[in-house]
Formats: sequence, C-alpha cells, structure tokens
Amino acid sequence: MAAGGATPIGPAVARAGSPAGPSTPGTARAAAAPTAPGHSDVERAAELHALAFIADARVAAGLNALQVDPGLESIARSRATDMRDRAYFAHVAPDGHTVFDMLVAAGVAWSAGSEVIGWNDEPTADASAARVVGDWLASPSHRSDLLASDSDRIGLASAVDAASGRRTWAAVLIVAAVRAPPVATVRVASIGPRDATGQRLVTISWSAHAMAGPGSMPGLLDVTVQLRTASGPWRTIAADTTASSTRLRLPTGHAAVVRVRPRDRAGILGGWASVRIAP
Repeated sequence: MAAGGATPIGPAVARAGSPAGPSTPGTARAAAAPTAPGHSDVERAAELHALAFIADARVAAGLNALQVDPGLESIARSRATDMRDRAYFAHVAPDGHTVFDMLVAAGVAWSAGSEVIGWNDEPTADASAARVVGDWLASPSHRSDLLASDSDRIGLASAVDAASGRRTWAAVLIVAAVRAPPVATVRVASIGPRDATGQRLVTISWSAHAMAGPGSMPGLLDVTVQLRTASGPWRTIAADTTASSTRLRLPTGHAAVVRVRPRDRAGILGGWASVRIAP
C-alpha cells in the first residue's frame, strides 16, 4: 500500500450493545500521559498533536471531546508496535487476535468500539501525525469512526521503524460502559452430626457470576469468603479463591454467619452474600 495508506475498519467494527451515555466532555490536549519506555519525547509530542487534531475535528463537528484513556493507549501502542515489529498492516494480527480481543483481555468495560490504523514515511514525527490524521479524516470509513457521536474514550500511539523511517499509527475508540458488579449466592450445603469434641462439620457452597450485558465480558475472577461466630469480628477464611465451597468445623450451640464477595476480571467487586448457620 502506498505511503500514508489507511485501511478501512471493515466488518471487525464492534457496534453492539446498549451505548453508554457520553462522559463529561474533556480535552485531548489535557491528557499528556508519561512518555512510554523506549519512546522519545518527540514521538510522544507527535502523538499528542495527533490527538489534538482529532479533538479539533470533533469540536468542529459539534461533538464531545474524547477522554484520553491510558489503558486504551497501552492497547494502541501494542497494536502499532506489533505491526511494526512483525511487518504487517491489518486489523487482524498474524496469530488471529484483534484489538477487541485485547479489550476483553484487559478487562475494559465497553459497549462499542473501533480501531483505525495508518502509516506513512513523513520525515518528522509531527509531519507524520498531521498526515495520518488528515488521511483518516479524508477516508469516509475512518472519518465515521473518529467522529462517532457516541464514542467517549480514545487511546492513540505510534511506532517508528528506525531503519526505514516508516511510522505505524493505531487509534482505539470506545463507548465506555458502566459495568454491572458481579453477583454471588451462598448456602449451607450440609451439616454433619456432632462429634466427640462438640463440633459439627459444615459445608458451605456458593456460586458467583458476572452480570450479562454491556461491559460484562471479562467474567468472574474470584471470591473472598469470611466467617463470623457469635458477635465476634469477621475473619477471612478464603481470600481470592476460585473454589466454590469450603468445609468448616463449628461448635454446636453457637450460631455463625458466612459471607461471600465476588470480584470480576476488571477488579469490580460485588456485594456480600451471606448465610446464617443455626446453633
């Protein structure tokens, strides 16, 4: 493809689910993230210029500015670097993964998203930034993604081939979704007879799941289980476990409460679910 080429996002564009409402308008110019390791200040400044060009285009179109998201920037940088290092230019990597796979793996809450990519061999980083954004805005499919009215977050990055001077660019835009917290249920599965020490073997089981719908893709990670006997303090008996049950020896004649709290892969905590164990 000729220098400065850009490829349409094509059928890989994710525009599904219930779009979240727009975030509080911000400005791309205010999001000067630290320079990535191995990435020069000149390259970082060019990326900020590209973000400013996109912000200007959105403002001119009467749209909300995009919030620059460090997590999306990290994904965009991985995409640009991967295309440079493995010498390809496509939305699907040679091993078959896409930016959407990366969003899910990173635990990003999103209900719609798109990726735009481009490259050129302009002699300076700033000229490359101006060229790639200009090419994107001149392409109907890319312009549609950059000026999508429901998008509210962006990550953008570039990677330069020192030998050829070719710069590869990637931008990831999403409609952020508010993630529903995971939900757990817990029950007393069995209570054994009193033994010679006056204790009973009690089996507690639980289930937990991430809520269905936009932003729930990462799924469940683990649960924390706590026990309280009589009016004493809560005591953690299993932290960050993927198990679904536990067995406890509890004294006969004393009530106890067990509670379970789930956590999904994005780190979102659900509420406590509890069950009382009769004396």
